[in-house]
Amino acid sequence: MTETPEPVRVGRSPTAQLAPAPNPGRDGEKASFGFIALMAALGAINAFSTDIVIPALGAISDEFALENPNQRQWLLLALFVGVAVSQLLIGPIADRYGRRKAAAINIATYIVGTLIALFSTSFTLLLVGRALQGLGSGGLRVITLSVNRDRFSGNEMARVVSLSSAVFIMIILLAPAIGQAVISVLDWRWLFAVLLAQAIITAIWFFTVQPETLRPEHRRPLSFRHVVQTFGTVVSNRVCMGYALAASFMFGAFIGYLVTSQQVFGEVYRLGALLPLAFGALALANGAAAILNARLVRRIGARTMSQAALLVCAIAGLTGSAVFAGVFAGVPPLWLHLLWIGVPVCAFGVLYGNLMALALEPMGARAGAASSVVAAFGSGAGVLVAWLSGAAFDGTVVPLYLTFGLAGAAGYLSVRILSKVA
Repeated sequence: MTETPEPVRVGRSPTAQLAPAPNPGRDGEKASFGFIALMAALGAINAFSTDIVIPALGAISDEFALENPNQRQWLLLALFVGVAVSQLLIGPIADRYGRRKAAAINIATYIVGTLIALFSTSFTLLLVGRALQGLGSGGLRVITLSVNRDRFSGNEMARVVSLSSAVFIMIILLAPAIGQAVISVLDWRWLFAVLLAQAIITAIWFFTVQPETLRPEHRRPLSFRHVVQTFGTVVSNRVCMGYALAASFMFGAFIGYLVTSQQVFGEVYRLGALLPLAFGALALANGAAAILNARLVRRIGARTMSQAALLVCAIAGLTGSAVFAGVFAGVPPLWLHLLWIGVPVCAFGVLYGNLMALALEPMGARAGAASSVVAAFGSGAGVLVAWLSGAAFDGTVVPLYLTFGLAGAAGYLSVRILSKVA
């Protein structure tokens, strides 16, 4: 792609013209609120299962007498390991048997994992249940991307993903508060009963109203060769890999923020029952950023928005780590931390939908398998980044800011070097 002085819009790139969506929607078609809400609810199964347990991490750590306090982070990391594996497998299944059958497989897997976690008798068994939850819910994220790509492309797809992200962020805004309310009167195991009910209700909604979006003529055989070919297509496309790498770095930084949130808010700042308020305020800011992005992306372009957000994240993270380490010994006042960390958290709200849409744009009819490879790559690399960030937790917020700063800088360089956009 050549440089241009004007904002480069997703839907107008040469690549997009060569790789139309497999089920292109009508010209100018816009997604209905019902469709966006359903996609958000499906994706929220993964997000809700992540966030609702955050207030209970300390209680779970105490019950199983974990020796290293950072071990509790694996209750979230195990989930994302399952997510990465699922996202690699579910795309080819969705391309062969359709989106609805793939969704049924994932929801069933998620329910099994939830039941194992609910009745677990050891920390290891609990981690197995969490990994299965990730195995099921991670595939649902791929399916929502595939359904969106079946119907929309370019800036409209970026808008749909951004709005879906904003809606499910609003849904999960209450997750930590619900988790806190549950563990204040009941055992932490009841959290998994709540997740079980959510999965069943969402499944009924999805299979009642959502038709199959993959046309029979676009279905592909389920074969290892097809998976390898799709993987080769993804990694050989510079534009796709540039944005996929950027998404991986940012996703890892965000997971790092999630896995240490209970330790930061609950132990460093000793918020206790007020933890959901701080977490919810940042989630609300993230959702507002995603909504703003959805309104601006048609006018400015997803590429320009993404580069700006990556730079903002890099600057906020690197300056925050330096200032807080030098002036506040790594623990700034709570109000300052909330304001400063809100910048990269909001940047992530802008970046997720845009980067995924930009990465998938050149893939065309391989939407399901390509979204699977891109999402699995992002989740796998993200878990590694988050594990390194979480392991570096030292009772201060400096590792968190440093992770966001390095991720933003690496993501910006990936986009600039690999995709060669202005």
